[in-house]
Amino acid sequence: MPPEIDTTVAHSARVWNYWLGGKENFGADAKAAADAASEANAIVAAKRKAEAAEAARKAAEKAKQDKENGTNPSQNEDEDKPWYWDWELWPEDIGSAKQWATVTGHWSTIAGGASVILGVGALCFPPAAPALLAAAGAVGLVSWGLQGASALLNGIADNWQGSDFHTALGMFAVGGIFLGKGALISKFGGLDDALRPVAEEVGSKISGVVGDAATTVVGWLTW
Repeated sequence: MPPEIDTTVAHSARVWNYWLGGKENFGADAKAAADAASEANAIVAAKRKAEAAEAARKAAEKAKQDKENGTNPSQNEDEDKPWYWDWELWPEDIGSAKQWATVTGHWSTIAGGASVILGVGALCFPPAAPALLAAAGAVGLVSWGLQGASALLNGIADNWQGSDFHTALGMFAVGGIFLGKGALISKFGGLDDALRPVAEEVGSKISGVVGDAATTVVGWLTW
């Protein structure tokens, strides 16, 4: 062994030789390698402990936010939407004409269904017919107006083209066709002048119920 080599002091080259399984190293080199490995393990353990503590802190903070917001962390982003977004009764993006078109179409369907129920109720309960028919007519008109708004918004969103626009426009037209068509029954022969107003009123209400039923059924099928 050359006299200039001090085997009592570790050398980086011999430490690496020790780690690689070589034989060109001495006791001081082996001790230095073991100390370095022990220090590295301690650093790794401390890092993992810090990471675990940070993860626990973030989890606690997230749980607190979920509790304050009323959200369920077990659900994904789509599952955790408010029910009125799931049912498309209010737009997620209030600046989207397309979403507003869908929303107004759905509310038109709901209003049309309510109008049908009121109209059928008027036929089943004659004493309440005047009030129920008036309510059915008003709600049916609202439904028709909402369907018109849906058609307009679909036209804006689709540049006046596309199946959604054509469907909404068709439903709006169907509702409009039935509005006021009760007057046709008064043209039938065999009705004296005293019965004509009654026949026209009854025919108008029945045609209104039929129109609301038609647009409502289409609305539910295309929801």
